[in-house]
Amino acid sequence: ISITLAIHFLFYKNYRTSGLRPPGKTGWPFFGETMEFLSTGWNGQPEKFIFDRIARYSSNIFKTSLLGYNTAVFCGPAGNKFLFANEYKLVRLWVPDYVNKLFPSKNSAADEAVKMRKAFPYFLKPEALQRYIDNPDHIAKFADPFEALVSGIFSIPIDIPGTQFNKAVKGANHIRKELIEIIKQRKIDLEEGKADPKQDNDRFYFLLCLEQMEIANSKGPHELLNWDDIHKMKYSWNVASEVLRLSPPFQGTFREVLADFTFNGFSIPKGWKIYWSTNGVHKNPEFFSDPLKFDPSRYEGAGPAPYTYVPFGGGPRMCPGKEFARLEILVFMHHITKRFRWQKTIPDEKIIVDPMPVPAKGLPVRLYPHKH
Repeated sequence: ISITLAIHFLFYKNYRTSGLRPPGKTGWPFFGETMEFLSTGWNGQPEKFIFDRIARYSSNIFKTSLLGYNTAVFCGPAGNKFLFANEYKLVRLWVPDYVNKLFPSKNSAADEAVKMRKAFPYFLKPEALQRYIDNPDHIAKFADPFEALVSGIFSIPIDIPGTQFNKAVKGANHIRKELIEIIKQRKIDLEEGKADPKQDNDRFYFLLCLEQMEIANSKGPHELLNWDDIHKMKYSWNVASEVLRLSPPFQGTFREVLADFTFNGFSIPKGWKIYWSTNGVHKNPEFFSDPLKFDPSRYEGAGPAPYTYVPFGGGPRMCPGKEFARLEILVFMHHITKRFRWQKTIPDEKIIVDPMPVPAKGLPVRLYPHKH
């Protein structure tokens, strides 16, 4: 009887302190469900991992194990609102420990991210962005190593030649080397006084080109784009926004739980990780009718409901590069539509996620210069 009472007491105490966990499985030891999570992206269906479990558990929150950690996955606008509102209170940014190898520092990668975030507004404020409009070439050489770096951040951390993580390490080293040279040259320029330190697809395509051609025709022969021109590209940004809904830059991000809390009746303990999913809302017919259809008109008028369109995150940790991304996208759209029409050579090319969305075959196209 004593043993039975002891077991009952321990179970009851554990239940009271732990509460009801979200439904779900943690999969294999250490690996958990990481391989299935990654492989759905490699197969061009990153949302499958999310929606399979939403259907299986009839819940917009479920538990799993990713990258070796117990993880609660939040999938709906209510979850997004809760996480965005409780940043730094109940949750904070989390990255795996192995990421410190890509960004070596005395502090953790998460702490460095917080520190760097405070510096971003200076480089990404509108006054600074205006200086980037006509001269984007100086950052082009970082594109390939940066892509390798980002692809390896949430990969299996095996550092041997040929692995994704090894490519990320090499990409990080290359970027670090280039930045050191840029900083050295910048210091020389400042000392010599050379630098100022303050310094329906056819219809969619037609409307996009029409808007861009109107802007191009309003310019003189050698007149460059300016900030006012960017603000005129309303339809172009609707098109870009729909692309970002269907293929967001990240499928979601991780948080670390700072204190026990309850959400939707489920208890989430301190130390667990949280993964919030863009696809849980972006491709959910409850929030976007016919969600796989490309339709830029979704962003006219009031646009999507709050917390359902989150390609740049939200709350205190909304991506500080949002306006820079908008600028870069619109400048690119302007120049390519002004000079060319194009045709995809692989009409139904798959978009894979690794972890950023990329065309499986590199998006080969045929370019046809406009006849003037």
